[in-house]
Amino acid sequence: MTLEEFINDALNSVTLEKKFELEITEEACKSIKKHTNLNICKYKFILQEEYVRHIKNGHKEDLYLLPKLPDILNNFTHVEKSIIRNRRGQTEVSLVFRKKFKDGIVRMVALRIIEDKVLSLKTFLDHKKSSRPKTTTFYGCGLMPSLHCPQTYVSQKERTPMVF
Repeated sequence: MTLEEFINDALNSVTLEKKFELEITEEACKSIKKHTNLNICKYKFILQEEYVRHIKNGHKEDLYLLPKLPDILNNFTHVEKSIIRNRRGQTEVSLVFRKKFKDGIVRMVALRIIEDKVLSLKTFLDHKKSSRPKTTTFYGCGLMPSLHCPQTYVSQKERTPMVF
């Protein structure tokens, strides 16, 4: 089954168990390790059908981005590690992938699940359409603010964010 077929099936389904696995290339794995110090080469990247429906119901304008996932994952412009506390107060480690396209930049966040060695799509958005604030804390972004971390400086030694 192709990704496009999976997306169409998921949009017309009501089940929760179907998943589509995307391939992470060795070159992408090496680049991720280089930039984040995370070795995800033996991880799987999955797209769950319920997430496809979440996009359709929650932010339909981003539905067109789903078929671009393999390109974003394997040919990203930038990747970084993000550490946040979820609503339950637990620490979540995510990988944030950015891919620059002709029509703008897309940001994709893949949740890193350590126990199962699975990366599962958490969220993504089109930066051109985003009304979210530009200040975000990303660990592993680099030492200087840039296009990738517009207003955030992260000290690599202390791992403490400083927002300009």
